[in-house]
Amino acid sequence: MKRAFIFGYFNFPRGSASANYVQYLGEAFRALGYEVVIVSNLNHKELEYDQGKWWKHFKLEEVRFSSNKLLHYIQYNYLMKWYLKRIINQYPSNREDVFVCYSTLKHITRFVRITAKKRDNISIACIVELYAKEDFAESRKNNVYEKYLEVIDREFPQFDLLFPISTYIAKYYENKGPEIQVLPIMADPNECKSKKRENPEKFRFIYPANGKIKDSLGEMLKAIAGLDDDERQKAEFHICGVKEQELRKMLSSGEYDVISNEIVVHSWLQYRELVDLYQEMDFLLLSREVKQMTLANFPSKVPEAMCYGIIPVVSRVGDYTEYYLEDGVDSIIFDGYQADQCKCAIKRALNLDQSERNAMREGALRCVREKFGYVNWCDTISAAMKQAKK
Repeated sequence: MKRAFIFGYFNFPRGSASANYVQYLGEAFRALGYEVVIVSNLNHKELEYDQGKWWKHFKLEEVRFSSNKLLHYIQYNYLMKWYLKRIINQYPSNREDVFVCYSTLKHITRFVRITAKKRDNISIACIVELYAKEDFAESRKNNVYEKYLEVIDREFPQFDLLFPISTYIAKYYENKGPEIQVLPIMADPNECKSKKRENPEKFRFIYPANGKIKDSLGEMLKAIAGLDDDERQKAEFHICGVKEQELRKMLSSGEYDVISNEIVVHSWLQYRELVDLYQEMDFLLLSREVKQMTLANFPSKVPEAMCYGIIPVVSRVGDYTEYYLEDGVDSIIFDGYQADQCKCAIKRALNLDQSERNAMREGALRCVREKFGYVNWCDTISAAMKQAKK
């Protein structure tokens, strides 16, 4: 049977936004007739209820390193190739196999590309970020950025096929060699159960903080603080993946005291707990400044939340507001990212009547089913691979 090997270090399954991306990409490959082999570190908290080397219908090959920090650093940075080679040597060569890389670590990208070439297989790189130099921490900026550029500018152009997550990234790679197919974060609407909330006492907004470096969380908090008292009392804001101390640093003590009764902080949730929370929410709140990092990225939290009938309230930036969401139909889209613009969007959400909310909720479910469902992308993926083989 032909196989799709997906390589990276993304804490599979359910341990990161990257793991969710890989899950739905794997579902698409499986629908195309591939056995899917995930080669990554594993999220054992999610796997504790499962036995063996399988999760759902994915075969798992674990890249496991020492818990000792020094040994982990050495293994991750210098022995990765050896671990991957030991895994892949268990599988006999098959010219129908596909090698997929979801990583910007040079040791992984080079191994995937070179191994695919040796086995006469197609090599695919999934590119979900495009950082600028200023996005890196000052203390390590030059060294880390140079290593990043080495992969972005030298490694990825040598793959047969690129799956950039956005048109912004796709334009960066135009005329650089590989076949290019834009592929957004996908979803599986059938694995989710949405729950309609009729005439709730309070409207519930959720903000999951995965990828928070790209989000303007401080502006969102200031927007909440800027609401009138009666407006705030109509709403409840659930913030996940952030400690309360971090939130307090983003506002003055007086501002935080104003919103403390409307803010519910979930510092950490297991995926099952996040799903339970999603089923009780009405709106997703997300504000992002327009810059290279946000134009290139595609937040997985948007289609993920929409699977549960949650209506996105989002700032206009990148592909998801340009090509996928439709303001007033399945979402509320606002221009700008600062507190005043965000506050107006929250007010607009609070002023929807029950019939309008129901219509937009159905619109969100329809959007995720028709535009993000992995089954809708299978033909596109297949066509791109055929084109790359020519």
